[in-house]
Amino acid sequence: MSIMYRRVPSDSRFPGVIGPLTETEGNQWREDMENWANGWTPTGSYIFPSTYVIASNVVGGVTYYSVSIAYQTVIGGSGNAGGVTGTDVVAVVQAAFDALTNGGKIFFKIRVSGYDFGTNYLRVSYSNIHVDGEEGAYLKFSGAFSLVLGPVAGTSISNLVWCNVGLYNTKTDNTFTLIYIAKAEDIYFYNNWFRVDGGNVLSQGYFAKLTSTVDDTTKNINFFYNKFEHLGVTAYQISGLLIYRVNGLHVIGNTFVNVNDIIHSGVVGGEKHGLIYMGNNEYVTATTFHTEGHDVWDFHKVVWAGNVQYCSVDTGSWASGGMLIEHDCEDWALSGNVFSNGITFTCATGVAPQRIRINNNVFRGRGAPTPYAFVFSDIVDTTPTDVCIEHNSISNFLSGYINWLGAGWTGYIKFHQNSGLISENWGSSTGTGAQQIIPHGCSFEPTYAQIMLSESSTGGALPALTQAPSPTNIYVTATLNKTYNWRVTYNP
Repeated sequence: MSIMYRRVPSDSRFPGVIGPLTETEGNQWREDMENWANGWTPTGSYIFPSTYVIASNVVGGVTYYSVSIAYQTVIGGSGNAGGVTGTDVVAVVQAAFDALTNGGKIFFKIRVSGYDFGTNYLRVSYSNIHVDGEEGAYLKFSGAFSLVLGPVAGTSISNLVWCNVGLYNTKTDNTFTLIYIAKAEDIYFYNNWFRVDGGNVLSQGYFAKLTSTVDDTTKNINFFYNKFEHLGVTAYQISGLLIYRVNGLHVIGNTFVNVNDIIHSGVVGGEKHGLIYMGNNEYVTATTFHTEGHDVWDFHKVVWAGNVQYCSVDTGSWASGGMLIEHDCEDWALSGNVFSNGITFTCATGVAPQRIRINNNVFRGRGAPTPYAFVFSDIVDTTPTDVCIEHNSISNFLSGYINWLGAGWTGYIKFHQNSGLISENWGSSTGTGAQQIIPHGCSFEPTYAQIMLSESSTGGALPALTQAPSPTNIYVTATLNKTYNWRVTYNP
């Protein structure tokens, strides 16, 4: 059963269940229901089908009538939300959700000032619920939590669709979570507007937290085509999605404005599998905002494709649009993205990235404060496996392309055909009979160099490298007028 709420004076003009409607009565009933949801107060008696139930409850001395209409709850209306004001919003809206023990639909009419929950939060505890609203409808909060998804008892809730209803938190510091998801699966947020106003440097706020006490009970969580917007004054440390445990997270086609750590899974120990982050737009608009791009720990099986980062200013962050890949991230494919800065790999004792493919991306440095495209930290008591960075466009990094902060990567990472970061080069020259100094054009000191006679040159001594390559040159001695080919490669 689902419910429509409308605040009217308590009276006896609602006769209860009488029986099926005629076609004429049914048409009139549907018209009255639409008018009622739009703010019209009924003045006469109405006959309802036997499948519908009328009930009432009293909140703050005011009687609320609830009417089930085709498994859909219509809440509020224009102006003052159909008479639902102040703290009454909490009781009325929460009662509507709590009534849907077997599922149903909640529909929010537009209200100019939103549905204000104050410091209270809205809890969704049952499965098979579809939330929808008119364009511009939103719920407003000022407490530590806004929307909480999770069962009162039992294993999990499932099959929630939430679309066209915004969530807005005005709490002035960062100790808040807009959406808290625990023990839930098959959850879909579609075409919503999510906004927070708080911000300071001392604490942390989140648009969403995904957690569970059991690894596999939070799964298939989806955010499609939403806008996440942070418009605070100081605007530090506002994170996007904080992920403790999840099995299946899809973040597709969203816009993030002034959000720090959009994907943040910086908690060791929780199982995190199956992330698709695709087609998202991320941008920072003012120097007061702080962004660190993404901080991804211990995430396995990731597709990261077709996303665009744009920082219109240098924010003072270590990354200003880049990414941290930390600990034992495994089985990643990053392709077709535009990054506003580089990627930093960090490791813990005994763990390192495994099977990472980074190809066909654009890395455009913002300059200070991060002067490198790729930073690699120490690896202790383990080795990375199959990390390949190839076919990327890399430019505008002040201090160079790679910073080897630590040891342990030698022989386990491959750079190949990246424009701006040249890891292999080749050419030809003609011998002089003496040592020649030839610029090799690599971005690094080659780890491998090869010299051979060209097909047109025969006889005479073979050309030879006369000393180890330097960061800029190779040194070759070849017979006078003999043409030879050279090739250099950098594989750390």
